Amino acid sequence: MSAAAILDRARDAGISLTPKPDGGIRAKGPPEAIDGLLPLLRAHKEALLQLLNEPRRRWLVRHEDQVLDVTFTPPLPWAEVWAIRPNALTIDPVPEHEPTGEPLPASEEAAVRQWLDAIDERDPLIIGEVLQRCQADAKARGWYLQQAAQLESNSCRLA
Repeated sequence: MSAAAILDRARDAGISLTPKPDGGIRAKGPPEAIDGLLPLLRAHKEALLQLLNEPRRRWLVRHEDQVLDVTFTPPLPWAEVWAIRPNALTIDPVPEHEPTGEPLPASEEAAVRQWLDAIDERDPLIIGEVLQRCQADAKARGWYLQQAAQLESNSCRLA
């Protein structure tokens, strides 16, 4: 079970969890509910503390009728997001990126480079960052390849 799911379960049970200065977790709520949750709290303490303490920029906020990808500037920790979105069903951190798990094929790299050239992007540092992002992030790769495909599609129509 993920730390976010444990925090959601605690919230549903009327338990508020907050990090303590000594590195522990303070649980307030119905004693019987806390007792039932203690094994999970102990087993996942480090992940819970990280989620409670670590401000994140993006959170996936699920409501009964919609799912929102919410961005906060400055980044906010989980408890503060709940304070802003108290009617949410769940709040989960959005991963910084989805790893692709595979290298960027030469044909895809060429397509991305061609698109960058078409938009007059010639800075080698930015080109390197884009290619690195395509290598590490599946969503970014998909977006850049979509841009490259649209460029090619528009070129074919003009010819």
